[in-house]
Amino acid sequence: TKPLVFVKPYRGQLVVRAEGGGLSVVNQLGLERYLAGVVPGEMSAGWPAEALKTQAVAARSYALASRKRSGSFDVYADTRSQVYGGIAAEDRRATAAITATRSEILTWQGKVAWTFFCASSGGRTAAIEDVWDSAPVPYLVSVDDPYDAISPHHDWGPTTFTVEQLERKLGSRLPAGLTDLEVSLNGSGRVASVTAIG
Repeated sequence: TKPLVFVKPYRGQLVVRAEGGGLSVVNQLGLERYLAGVVPGEMSAGWPAEALKTQAVAARSYALASRKRSGSFDVYADTRSQVYGGIAAEDRRATAAITATRSEILTWQGKVAWTFFCASSGGRTAAIEDVWDSAPVPYLVSVDDPYDAISPHHDWGPTTFTVEQLERKLGSRLPAGLTDLEVSLNGSGRVASVTAIG
């Protein structure tokens, strides 16, 4: 058997369990310590203190709202939940923002609010029903995001393709003799479907 070797240092405890014919390793720690490894992974720690505080509240709320209710762990360490990098990701400026907002969360009608966030909205956020198979939520609606223009990822398109490029990318999934693509948009201005015509 090979010894377990962990390259990254983590706070709290590492809990190892036999699970599904292998081993499951879970970093067990409190929410505030978890956030210290999340906030600087989701936002540059060099951003203004108030932005870091806002991210801390959003990350704390999201962690609580998205927490798994069963299984051996509460949240994933990647973009399925939030990017968690352990001690290596920590930064004193982000930790100060977490401490300044300790235990603060956002709520909606007495429940922890879903506080989705992203690196770039392309200039407009998307309503929850246009992203996931979900019922509309009054505070998760599509709105203009003029501040996104400063993001290096702001320009999302439009993107054009030649027939040859599409055939290379999609191959046999396209109809023979492709002549056009019809794009329909959802209420958030995102592509809902693409119909290939051939």
